[in-house]
Amino acid sequence: MKYGKILRGALPVAVAAVLAGCTSYAPEREIEMKPGGSASEYAPQACGAPVLADMAVEKAAPARNFAVSKDRKMAYQTSLLLHCQDVPKALRSAAEIARKYKGYVAESENFRIRIKIPVESADAALNELEALGKVTDRKIRVQDVTEQYVDTQVRIGNLRKLHGKLTDLLSRAKNVDEILKVERELARITTELERYETKMKNLALRVALVDMTIRFEAVVQETMQSAIVPIPWIGELGTEISRREFSINQNDDVPFKVTLPAGFAVLYSDKYTLYAVNPDDVVLKLSLRSNFRDATMDFYRAMIERALFTQNGYRKTALKRVNTGRREFVTVSGERQLGQSAVRYFAALTIHDRGWLFKDEAVALLELWGKPEAVQSVDVNALLKSVRF
Repeated sequence: MKYGKILRGALPVAVAAVLAGCTSYAPEREIEMKPGGSASEYAPQACGAPVLADMAVEKAAPARNFAVSKDRKMAYQTSLLLHCQDVPKALRSAAEIARKYKGYVAESENFRIRIKIPVESADAALNELEALGKVTDRKIRVQDVTEQYVDTQVRIGNLRKLHGKLTDLLSRAKNVDEILKVERELARITTELERYETKMKNLALRVALVDMTIRFEAVVQETMQSAIVPIPWIGELGTEISRREFSINQNDDVPFKVTLPAGFAVLYSDKYTLYAVNPDDVVLKLSLRSNFRDATMDFYRAMIERALFTQNGYRKTALKRVNTGRREFVTVSGERQLGQSAVRYFAALTIHDRGWLFKDEAVALLELWGKPEAVQSVDVNALLKSVRF
């Protein structure tokens, strides 16, 4: 029998043998653990046993959140939301905790940090992370990747055997046609082998390291003076600076008329509120509210000053009256830290009588916020002069 016939017959048989030897892929199973729950409560006791999505019985004092099993391969993900007063300090502390427990920082931004901690140290690290602020949300997810892990191991073993057989066939090939056929199949098998080896490394890391994402929200410490701002919308001035999403509509109604500075586009508007933004991430907001009986400009000036500089943590940069020739405004500006960046906030308020026969006063408020240099580039005087009712 000629060697070429042997080669042509051996190649498909070898490939088929590998494919037959591979286990079927089983998707990983995911369980979301309740705060205070232990992974040992959820881990299956035997291969193929059903995973319980919710446990009817809760243990009073679970031993661990991140149980290490000899029989199963479990991958953990944790997410925390903490309220704290100093976000930059909390981010630094979270990074130090990661290094303390032989982990590392995977990514970090203004309010969020993602760290990887060895599973053996994850419980101790989690306790220290939760001490960085007030925990308002906590989730622990565990994925049973045992089947996927075993399947990948078997595939790698079979692919390595096939790789060896093809290498041997290549060394015994007698002509160019045979060499090309074996090399083509060898290249495909090599690519598959590398892909599964990479997959195995990633699975091993997911099992060995707990993926923890911690988000921090800044909370200004309350003082006794916070009670002297009895009007909710004034107390909330300057608190929208962390807002990243806005509703969008195509409404032509507006609270009052202004000539928008160049580059601004309206996202949302109705009879009482308008939001517009520019490419520098400066937000402009207009709002209109009924005036309180006998409330004056001096009253609003005092309330806004207390809300921003006493309650909401701003550093005063200006507080004054501005007369545009058409009407008078109380204007205020301040700065505060938002994560690792500074934000400037500007507000201008005026009282307008919209009544015809009877007095019907409304409070018109114009707000701007964004990076200090971007807010400073907006011509506020021209904006105020353009206000019409």
